[in-house]
Amino acid sequence: MRWLTAIVMVLLLTACGGGGSGPSALPTPDYSGNAAAAKLTSTVNLSANTVLLSWNDTFPAGASYRVESQNPDASYSLLEAVTGASGAGAAMQWQRAVTVSTIYRVVGVFNGATVTLLTPQGQSTVSVNVASTRPDIVIDKIEPVTGAVQLSLSGAIAYPSVSWYADLHMFDVGVGIGNPVTLNTATMTNGSHLILAKIQVATDSFIEVRRSISVSNSNIAIKAVLSGTTGTVNVDVTATSSSGINTVSATLDGVFLSNLASPNACSTGTGCGSGNDIFRFSVSPASGTHAILITATDGAGTSKSVTVQVPISNLPGLTLASPIDGAFVSGTLALSGNYSTDRPGTVTVVASLGDYQFMSSTSQSFSGSMSLAGLSPGAYTLTVRATDSANGVTMIQRTITVTLNPTTTYTPLFTLGANGHLLAVEGNLVLYSAEDASVRLRDVANNQEVTLKDASSIAYQTDWQISNGYTYAQGKGSDCVITFVCIYQWSATGLRTNLTTNNPFIRSYEENPVAHANYVIWANSAGANPGSYTLFDVSKGSYTKINQPAGANYIGNTNFDFAFQGNVISFFYWAQTGGEGMTSSFDVYKWSSDTQASTRLTSGGARNVYPITDGQQVAWLQTAIGGSGTNTLLALPVSGGVTSTLSTNTNETFQLRDGVLTWLESTSTTKALKALVNGNTSTISSISSAVLYGTGGGHVVFGEMGKTYSWNAATKMPTLRIDSAPNQVLMTGNSLYFVMGVSQSVYRALLN
Repeated sequence: MRWLTAIVMVLLLTACGGGGSGPSALPTPDYSGNAAAAKLTSTVNLSANTVLLSWNDTFPAGASYRVESQNPDASYSLLEAVTGASGAGAAMQWQRAVTVSTIYRVVGVFNGATVTLLTPQGQSTVSVNVASTRPDIVIDKIEPVTGAVQLSLSGAIAYPSVSWYADLHMFDVGVGIGNPVTLNTATMTNGSHLILAKIQVATDSFIEVRRSISVSNSNIAIKAVLSGTTGTVNVDVTATSSSGINTVSATLDGVFLSNLASPNACSTGTGCGSGNDIFRFSVSPASGTHAILITATDGAGTSKSVTVQVPISNLPGLTLASPIDGAFVSGTLALSGNYSTDRPGTVTVVASLGDYQFMSSTSQSFSGSMSLAGLSPGAYTLTVRATDSANGVTMIQRTITVTLNPTTTYTPLFTLGANGHLLAVEGNLVLYSAEDASVRLRDVANNQEVTLKDASSIAYQTDWQISNGYTYAQGKGSDCVITFVCIYQWSATGLRTNLTTNNPFIRSYEENPVAHANYVIWANSAGANPGSYTLFDVSKGSYTKINQPAGANYIGNTNFDFAFQGNVISFFYWAQTGGEGMTSSFDVYKWSSDTQASTRLTSGGARNVYPITDGQQVAWLQTAIGGSGTNTLLALPVSGGVTSTLSTNTNETFQLRDGVLTWLESTSTTKALKALVNGNTSTISSISSAVLYGTGGGHVVFGEMGKTYSWNAATKMPTLRIDSAPNQVLMTGNSLYFVMGVSQSVYRALLN
């Protein structure tokens, strides 16, 4: 079957006049206005193969209309006579099946006069041509559809105009190739809907095509939230449906990003107890406005899409090659680095030391220098700013230490990172937590390190220490089945062992290990109940119980210590011996491995706690019962003898190592850092800002007036070590490890 297209043919209506030869002839009535007001149109229904002529009944009552078709000789034949309606402008229609091309006209007849009706554009005929092909309505989605759907006509033809109807309600007019329009089906009911396209093929002539589309809207809800407008931006999507969400996909500016089958992030940022709850897409586009299309598909196979605008305003990139953060600089400060930008225009980089600007550059690879002559040694802030053409600013700040003496200029060993932290040191070994929360043991002599297995997964990890290459800490890993924490050991290769697992003296709390040489001691406690200590021999893998002494109510579970005298281990601890709660009294005890017995070193009536030892003497703090008032620092030779009172105004900061006992004491008017060496007391510093950093190898490291010194116990003389205050200090023998700068560079100074 051939399909039909209607084309309006413009024919000129030639009016022919005539009249009588005598004076009795009457003038012919003028019905041209009635003919023009009729507005004849034709519409072809391609699906039904029918032509519909429509006009207005504009002649007076009693008029009739002749529907005529044109013959091959251009004459017209009557097809059908149609009686007028009411003569009041009523709509008239005539419809017939068509199989061949035909030209039609409609002639009005009234009072013996005949007038050809005109189209809205003043034409006297309309024509229908039989075409070999017909346009179809096409859609850009697979049915059933939901949301926005594009409708267009096949055949790649741009019709003069196409009016689009959904369920006979016109919603848009399309122009251009295929005359496309967009139909929002989200507001339509589920099921089948009629789409009709009324196509203007010529002036006042139309054809129409129809099709049904199936709509299946679900209750999918999508919400997208952006984080930031610069650098890497997260687009966090929440999608829900009564049928469940199968996938969420995203494209950025038409480029596919990914398709997620399940949420991959947590909305709280601190962890979701029941699992991730959002679909996260991370993008890093250039500056400008971008569009990310999010499409969610539910369990019923229905999809819904939303477009989210992503405005990006990237700041200039800035890297500083030198100096590093925490650097020691003398003579001349040399600076170099690079910038990057995705914006047009110039980027200006300026550098300042303190408030003094010493460099301004627009070079992508920039450099500058500043003389430090006459500048007082100490810590200074270096600020470098890059400003782009949109006034976007990126800033880097670093702390440098200006030095005058080469002996106080240091080269960094490595960098911890902003969130890193030194944990313990022994010889060349440095234990630290890294930026990624892993725990690592680094040998600074050969710059090699191992990561301690499963250390980062242990909760409540504390009391880190190194002894004979082994690492120890307390914490609660997945293999810790007791109430609180267990004791862990790591080998030099990073392998982990739970020492609590095989401990025959285990209690609810296994805590606070102290390690020296091949031995570790920790507390087996259960609150205010009888407890004990475990002595673990690393070389033998054996456990020895140190019993709670007779007359004690419970043991101290922290701040205890031990040392060697020949092959004998002397263990110093404290225990509650009287009273209750805040009125408790405590005493210090010494346990010897040769006798397996404890000796009470204090006589009660006070709060004697926190003993430490270096194998030569033991020191502890004493306060009045109730814990009020000042601390008294007491010391006793390990071999026995008379207890000495060293200070009645010390705070809880005291250290004892390698024959040097150091403490801070203060009164209402004075503050001093003191040391006891070979029975003699020396004042190291009487400055109120003095800070005790560490003791070891016959040296005391302390801070004073924003600088760092070491005090030699043999010569009783201080030496300037650092022209500023470090972030962190740890000592091992005569090695001082310290941390400088925001990025936490690690340095080592040998105290000779």
